[in-house]
Amino acid sequence: MGHRRPALNNGGTGHGVGSAGRGRLRQALHHTLRGFLEAFVLVPDPVSYTHLKSPLETKIIEEVKPPPPPPPENLPPPPKFAPPPPSFVPPPEVQVNAPASFAPTITTTQVAPPPTPVTVAPPPPPVAAPPAPVAPRVPVRTEPRLDFATKCEKPEYNRAARQAEAQGTTVVAFTMDTTGVINEATVEKSAGPSREHKQLDRLALEAVKACKGTPGTLDGKPEKLTSRVSYVWRLD
Repeated sequence: MGHRRPALNNGGTGHGVGSAGRGRLRQALHHTLRGFLEAFVLVPDPVSYTHLKSPLETKIIEEVKPPPPPPPENLPPPPKFAPPPPSFVPPPEVQVNAPASFAPTITTTQVAPPPTPVTVAPPPPPVAAPPAPVAPRVPVRTEPRLDFATKCEKPEYNRAARQAEAQGTTVVAFTMDTTGVINEATVEKSAGPSREHKQLDRLALEAVKACKGTPGTLDGKPEKLTSRVSYVWRLD
């Protein structure tokens, strides 16, 4: 650090108030600037700044680099090297989006059990229809006959029935054996309601019992059969 020099008084004897004031102001500025420079800048050869009347200029001194040495002469050529192999350039990485994985779907389907095999039995052999029942043979039958025209005696009116003029038809049922003889005879229907009609019925019944007729047959053979005969009572 340099030594501070005593300030010089250039104020003179004070001719003119304005010039003296300006001198004192300039001197104060010089002292202030000098103290600043002495505090922060190394000054090797201090110089009095009291006589500096022009403004200070600050210059930035650029460091001058020494020139490069000259290239050496007659140097051998640089060795030749094989060109390096081309650098490996990896192929561009392609981002492939993996397909979205889905959880497997399990579908349960109800499967019907197989049908139970049905064994179809063969149809039974046709059963021969039973023969139609043979209609019972109707035997050929002939009724026993009484012939009052030629063989049997006709019954006659009695006096009371004739006087009463009784008329009608008497029906007599009889049974004849195989020889033509009447075994039984009864009156099935009377000739009328009166007593005289009853007398006529009795006369007809006696005539049937006394008559011998032709026996009835069954399949051509004489048979004991029952039949009926009607006798008409009529006055001539």
